Amino acid sequence: MKRRIRYVYTDAEWTRKTRITTAINYALMPIHLPLYTIYLIGLGADILMKAIGTLVDKAVESIVFRKNRREKRA
Repeated sequence: MKRRIRYVYTDAEWTRKTRITTAINYALMPIHLPLYTIYLIGLGADILMKAIGTLVDKAVESIVFRKNRREKRA
């Protein structure tokens, strides 16, 4: 059975760890923001393509298969 080792930090160690983590996050921010922008553009394009696909499907259904929609009324 494996045991999980849990680290215990002193206040000074925790402050140092937090400061280093924050500095690295700020240093990586110029890389993260363009990638996130590309992700959002792709997400928007995906939503737009689904909407266009739905519109095309409805247009084809109403133009090509318009005779199939008629029901005989009694």
